[in-house]
Amino acid sequence: MDKLRRSIETPDALIEPGYAKVEVVTRDGRRISGAAKNNSNYSIQILDAQGKFHFLFKKDLKSLTHHKN
Repeated sequence: MDKLRRSIETPDALIEPGYAKVEVVTRDGRRISGAAKNNSNYSIQILDAQGKFHFLFKKDLKSLTHHKN
């Protein structure tokens, strides 16, 4: 019940795994944002708003930003 109350009072306090919003910029300048579905030390998978999966190696990224909401 406490988890439900907290999610209503502060919706961005706890973001379930697989729904955290991220934005990346690749070394070639592409900007991709969406939900981080898998995130390891070496790669990240992002599901964008159009439902497309992007599998990216972190070594190919210029930046990776995690957003709270």
